Formats: sequence, C-alpha cells, structure tokens
Amino acid sequence: MLSNEKMHKSKFYLILIFTSLIILSISIESLIRVKDISIFESWIKTNNISFTSDYELDQAFNSYISFILTTMFLKLTIPMALSIHSYFAYTRIRINKLFVFIWTVLLLGGLAYEIVGFNIVSVFFYINIITYIILIITINSLSSDIDKSK
Repeated sequence: MLSNEKMHKSKFYLILIFTSLIILSISIESLIRVKDISIFESWIKTNNISFTSDYELDQAFNSYISFILTTMFLKLTIPMALSIHSYFAYTRIRINKLFVFIWTVLLLGGLAYEIVGFNIVSVFFYINIITYIILIITINSLSSDIDKSK
C-alpha cells in the first residue's frame, strides 16, 4: 500500500481522452435537452404539471432548466475530479493501490448513476456507459503497473 508509482504517459492520456469524452457527451446531451421543446413537454406530462397562466409556464421552464443543469453538474463531478487528480498524479504525486481503489469505486458509482437514468433512446447513454467501462478497465490496469514496479 505504501508503494508509489509514477503514472505512465499512455494511461494518463487514455484517462484524459475518456473523461473528456464523457464531459463532452454529458454537455451535448444537456444542451439538446434544454433546447428541444418536445423533451420539455414530455417532462411536463411525466410530472403532471398544469398551467393556468404564462407565468406558471415560465416558472416550470425555469425549474426544468435548473433540473437539467443540476443533473449535468452531478454527472460531471466524477469525470472532472478524475481528470484533475490524474493530472496531479502524472505531474507531481505518485499513484498507489489506494488511488486505484478509490477511483474504481467512484467510477462504478458514476456508471450506476448513468444506468439508473436508463435513457435507452439517447446515444449519449451508450457512449457514457462504454466510456465509464473503459475508464474502469484503465484505472484497474494501473494496479498491474504498480505490482510490476515492486
């Protein structure tokens, strides 16, 4: 557990590529959700919201945008933190088994959060799931690099 290893450049770039792909995917999906009126209308029907004035419609739309932005922020937290921590692990600090364990657990949580959303009609759903799986495999491969260095 005390063994520290320098992160390989190829693993660092793989982590950055796939975290940026997740960030891009989540951002584009959120942009599409905010700009498409039919998605807003289906959100209104799903939540059984009725309006008596335009003011209430504006309030519902503001609530909808707040919901989308909050969801986007929650989904972006893990990939952003992983990429920042990986940068510092590559440039200044070293990695160990604790790094691998913590990020594997967090990535599994991010994957579970994505799966619970269960938006099978969105291509971004599949992109995020695949990239999370690739990130988990990449992070776990760091464990074998640490073992080889011993």
